[in-house]
Amino acid sequence: SVEKIIVEGFLYYIGVGIIEELYIRALLLNVIERLTHKTRYSTLIAIIMSSVLFGLGHIIGMIGQSALTIVCRIIWTISLGIIFGVVYKKSNNLWLAVIAHILVDFCSVAFCFVSPAIFTVPTVISIAILYFSIALFLLWKHYFRKSKKEIPIEQ
Repeated sequence: SVEKIIVEGFLYYIGVGIIEELYIRALLLNVIERLTHKTRYSTLIAIIMSSVLFGLGHIIGMIGQSALTIVCRIIWTISLGIIFGVVYKKSNNLWLAVIAHILVDFCSVAFCFVSPAIFTVPTVISIAILYFSIALFLLWKHYFRKSKKEIPIEQ
């Protein structure tokens, strides 16, 4: 029934959001950051490496789809990992990343009503470009942009 799908879908997405953020961001990202602590960009390295592993970990759910769909979905999943990683490290609050993850997952509830869940080419390309753009912007804003030195105001 529709009610069963909605309830199970919401419970599933809440659980997945919490578990993936605990393992990927709270555990893996922090472990990588500690292993690379002697480098200048340890947090950036940790965010990117954990995001790549996060993206690759979703390949199993993509089996049977076209190569273009798989590539685009991997790009968008890695990009989401970067977004969640930046949110987590900049806020120092895992719950913000969990909430963001759950909200993104809730957008997938509509796929519970189609079988099989088919992604059209324009859809996967658009989503991959959108998430990749957001991820690049956040990385640039928080890790690549040189801070502007304050100019003293003469009185």
